[in-house]
Amino acid sequence: MRILFLRFGSIGNALVSVPAIRAVRKGMPAAFLALLCDPRTYDLWKGCPYLDQVIVYDQKGGNRAGPGYLKMIHQLRKLRFSHSVHFRRFIRSELIGFLSGAKVRIGFDPERFSLLTRKISYREDESLVEQNLGLAAELGIKAEDAALEYWPGPASERVRELLGREGRPLVILHPFARSEQARRWPRFAELAGRLKADFGAKVILIGQAEEAEPLRMDWPKGWGGAVPAFDLTLPELASLIKSADLLIGNDSGPMHLAVAIGAPTVGIYGPRQGLADNLKRWRPKSEKFRSALLPEDCGDCSKNPCGPEEMLKCCGRITVEEVMAKAIELGFGKNS
Repeated sequence: MRILFLRFGSIGNALVSVPAIRAVRKGMPAAFLALLCDPRTYDLWKGCPYLDQVIVYDQKGGNRAGPGYLKMIHQLRKLRFSHSVHFRRFIRSELIGFLSGAKVRIGFDPERFSLLTRKISYREDESLVEQNLGLAAELGIKAEDAALEYWPGPASERVRELLGREGRPLVILHPFARSEQARRWPRFAELAGRLKADFGAKVILIGQAEEAEPLRMDWPKGWGGAVPAFDLTLPELASLIKSADLLIGNDSGPMHLAVAIGAPTVGIYGPRQGLADNLKRWRPKSEKFRSALLPEDCGDCSKNPCGPEEMLKCCGRITVEEVMAKAIELGFGKNS
């Protein structure tokens, strides 16, 4: 059997697909398994031990409509796939599976025109990991291991420099995410100060380079003694997280990456409409993970929909003490 997995999207989307791919590899050790991804997650997938080949689909660059797209399709057809597995309900994903020559195309029912040959229901109130394992089940695989997984490589010179500068305990904060900008928690600077004062923690701030400037308004001069590291590659970020005692961050890719690596992790969830279903889909299931959140759903609020200032104020109702308590539940500070 020759199987093409199609996985486009964010780091978090990629990581919640790993258990299904792992299950297929373990259930079909002789199968040829390849994955088609976009450029932003290639660094994540290239080290995956369950895949025989990783192929990049650069939709906005070399593989956009025209000769570049046809060249990619030709490459896929040469690999003679018997099956394609689609992790997202995108017609462009289904089209690629069809054009690849795969006769069996498995994915979530889009409830519209589809090129899939086998469809399973998609649920808004069910874990994405479990739903992805349902795709593996369509291949005849009994999959029960839902643990996230990632494979950090050796630390780069940049990461070694960061680690050499830091002592213990080492805490990584991810205080900003573009996808969660409307629900960002405004107390990260206060949290960093408490971690340093109460535990003598060394704090490193992570994020994308363009996220540093929006953060400056929330932080004291000089980042309050924390070390900014906003320019790390995905492999560098993974190796840094592997060395940390704790990561605290937003509901975003680095949070899921930390869980996959096995680092103690606290995720902060700002209020939103449909929060309960969002948690069912996305909240990691790990003994090393805790979540800090408000019990309210935005849909139940009389002020919904509210503006950015009101949302920021609401997110700030999650206190530093609550976040610290979650970290202590994970054993943080026992040896400090």
